Amino acid sequence: MTFEVNNYIDGLITKVLTAPGLESLPEEEKTAMKEKLAGHFQNLIIDTAFNRLTAEQVVELEAVIKSEADKLEDKMTELTATIPGLAVEIEERLAREVKQLQGLGGV
Repeated sequence: MTFEVNNYIDGLITKVLTAPGLESLPEEEKTAMKEKLAGHFQNLIIDTAFNRLTAEQVVELEAVIKSEADKLEDKMTELTATIPGLAVEIEERLAREVKQLQGLGGV
């Protein structure tokens, strides 16, 4: 799952960095921008998913954070898989964000 998400995020980053004004950035700046964009997109995914969790699911997630933080990603994946339409909502939010960033010519 992580591999797929990372590949998806990498594709979004490529779309942003090929926008006019960003495609000619020096390699050092592109590398820094890639890191910032990856974190930004990951935060959008987490934010979107977290906002759709029920109170019970939040309690489950908090329990994992407190006792088994290394299993957090698996638990989040398990919980979000039960939310109808979440994947579409995340994709739409990320697509809107990419368009905005492309229009700005950067972050």
